Amino acid sequence: MACAPFSSRRPATRFIVCAAGYDDYIRQNSHVFDENPYADLLYLETPEPLASGGSTLYLPYYGAMYEGGAIQPVFNENATLVISNPEDQTVVGAAKGFSDGFNTDYFQHEYDSLEISWGYTWEKNLKTLYLAEHSGEGYNIADSTAFQVLNDCEGTIIPICGGSGYTLMYISEIASYHGYVGIDVENESYTMSIFKRIDRAVGLCIGQWLSPEGMPKHQVLGLKDGYTGVALHLGSYYLEEYNKYIPETLRQQIHEDAVRKEVEYEKR
Repeated sequence: MACAPFSSRRPATRFIVCAAGYDDYIRQNSHVFDENPYADLLYLETPEPLASGGSTLYLPYYGAMYEGGAIQPVFNENATLVISNPEDQTVVGAAKGFSDGFNTDYFQHEYDSLEISWGYTWEKNLKTLYLAEHSGEGYNIADSTAFQVLNDCEGTIIPICGGSGYTLMYISEIASYHGYVGIDVENESYTMSIFKRIDRAVGLCIGQWLSPEGMPKHQVLGLKDGYTGVALHLGSYYLEEYNKYIPETLRQQIHEDAVRKEVEYEKR
């Protein structure tokens, strides 16, 4: 099902909205929808199509998070997931992906050899912290709360909590806490970033709107489509560790596993 193409006599009006939760409010408070039958909406971060008018776009994070989680133990075997709440599907799926990747032993045998030769026991530990209890909460915390959360974290911080993640990033820099994975941001000061190409996805949708075919009712663009991914910013030490434990063949295997598992997770 596709949206109606532009009329040659009267141009359509399009709105891009961050989430489908604004649907009722917008339709009840905008006269555009009364006056212009061609008006339509694009809702971002919406896992399922809407019964009402408007197209939806979803960029699942499970696959990119799985890939990042699988790589993370090379840099630090201790990590903390900071999640906004346990109810919102987008953050729950992202956290599940990172956890599944982190807990898959892609190079356990390499670390087992350290135990044999050095007497060193290598164990992975992934801790989970929730900022709130209910859907829609935990996305905007105060600086004082961020300091408290930081004190409860162990190892590298993986913030899956929207705007709260930027507060944690800011506070971690003040507190000189260096273990941090950039989420939704590519920052070379962090060893690893996990990102969404929302700009490219919106650009794709605008192009579809302008085409004679119009835009599909619902689209899912994930890791296999190149709209999510993992970026590594490695100094000499981490580059040596990374190349030692994750050669190109293993990195490709991890990526392929992440793509496959994302498809499986979204079909559940």
